[in-house]
Amino acid sequence: MRHHSPANGLRHGELGALRKNMIHLRNREMLIPDQLNKKPWMLPLNAIAFRTAEKLCETAPGALFFWHRNTRQQNFGEPAPFTSFCGFFQNVRVRAGLTDVRFHDLKDMFASWWVQSGGDLLVLKDVLGHATLDMAQRYTRLNTAANRARWTSLSRTVSAHFRRRSRTVTTKLLQTKR
Repeated sequence: MRHHSPANGLRHGELGALRKNMIHLRNREMLIPDQLNKKPWMLPLNAIAFRTAEKLCETAPGALFFWHRNTRQQNFGEPAPFTSFCGFFQNVRVRAGLTDVRFHDLKDMFASWWVQSGGDLLVLKDVLGHATLDMAQRYTRLNTAANRARWTSLSRTVSAHFRRRSRTVTTKLLQTKR
């Protein structure tokens, strides 16, 4: 779980709903039952998520993907699906000394890394399961390399324009003095 969310940007509920039949290892993708937009979508698995999915598909009992041993009296010790990662995530946060980090921050971290590495915003919208491009556009401010490149290009264009204009004005001034 700690590898999956930052590696693919899934929501807490989307991770908990995963079952083995949703994982397509051959195609390196997983079917995500979108809880917000009610439209399932395919998520490509990067290397980290693929290795994790491969291991969990081999070791998890039955149809479950993320599971634990039931600690309730009824069905004690039987495999049970995770319905919440809150306790696990809380322990990881405390051990890492990150008391102000929320689970959703992992999704934001994934999106930030995507944009900073030059990832396409339309693809990010689909990967995150956002209904509109507006929802994904908030990450564009993080693409400082692309923004710097755009500014540099614009600066060159503006400078070239003014150099040409300056030469034209200088030429006209010289012609009128003769």
